[in-house]
Amino acid sequence: MPADLTADAFEAHLGTEFNVVDGDSSIVMKLAAVQRAPVRTHGERKEPFSLVFSAPPGTAWPQRMYTFEHPDLGSSVIFVVPIGHGPDQVMLYEAVFN
Repeated sequence: MPADLTADAFEAHLGTEFNVVDGDSSIVMKLAAVQRAPVRTHGERKEPFSLVFSAPPGTAWPQRMYTFEHPDLGSSVIFVVPIGHGPDQVMLYEAVFN
């Protein structure tokens, strides 16, 4: 994934699938949303944003870092937190970048 992770980079891939790897296990998660947060007025920080991924029903991976692989964005380790169930009982996970 790009070294400069931005909301714009992910928005171009909304609805696409990411292979998420945890050791010898993997699942496919879909990028369901990119949510932008208000920009801080001090410092050189980038625009904060969060990503919401949907995983197949019955997925119960704990919050922690996983390797996310995407054919266009490459591979990166991202910390995600399970945030509940979405439509059709998919499991939702959130990653926050600030």
